[in-house]
Amino acid sequence: MELLKKGRIVVYDIETTDFKADFGHMLMWAAKDIDSDYVYYDRIDDNEDYGETPESMMDDSHIVRSLIDFLTGADIQVGHYASGFDLKFMNTRAIKHDIPPLQPIPMIDTWRVLKDNLALRSNSLKNGAEFFGGPQKGGLSKSQWALAIHGHKTTLNDMLDYNIDDVLATENVYLKTRPLIKNHPFAGAFSAGLADEAWSYVCPACASTTVQRRGVRRTRCFAIRRLQCQSCGLWFDGRRSKIG
Repeated sequence: MELLKKGRIVVYDIETTDFKADFGHMLMWAAKDIDSDYVYYDRIDDNEDYGETPESMMDDSHIVRSLIDFLTGADIQVGHYASGFDLKFMNTRAIKHDIPPLQPIPMIDTWRVLKDNLALRSNSLKNGAEFFGGPQKGGLSKSQWALAIHGHKTTLNDMLDYNIDDVLATENVYLKTRPLIKNHPFAGAFSAGLADEAWSYVCPACASTTVQRRGVRRTRCFAIRRLQCQSCGLWFDGRRSKIG
């Protein structure tokens, strides 16, 4: 079985001046590929015109564009409450600047994964990070947020550290809860002509072929193989056979 490439899974987070994109704007973003240690980022003050006019301090067009460019081509996007906030905010700002919004990409929202599968006191990223013992989220005071909004460089540096912490915490929550994710989008690409039988033994999350059969579940019409990936722990359905 020849594995040509593994699908690209990207985790990201944005920082903004408000919860609504018709009033606020983006300050920065951070993102990384799941299989890489490198964290990419862009920030509103990384622009030679920033600070020359009041309008320039609210112009987030270049970071909106750079985030969409980074996400474009990903097979799966991962974020914490990203379907309820980050994605909507980014696309709203994109339309504001006449930038084509992000193409449809399957989303894994770790907030939804926690809410649907675990019984935590809170489904916040901070609580999830603490529970799983991964990278801990920092925090900024209200006065620091105000300084960042007004372009204070040192505070924007602190905010970037906070932003990166969010991405690392989200990645850890995703990896810890991945075995619970139902109907995980497929994250692998394989050589042409691969037999149908072989496809059912490829993990949709990590593209591993180290998969074990774990019995069969039945519907009214089908018997469906239950499979578990031995690399990432994901449970998923394999080949189905019609009953009768």
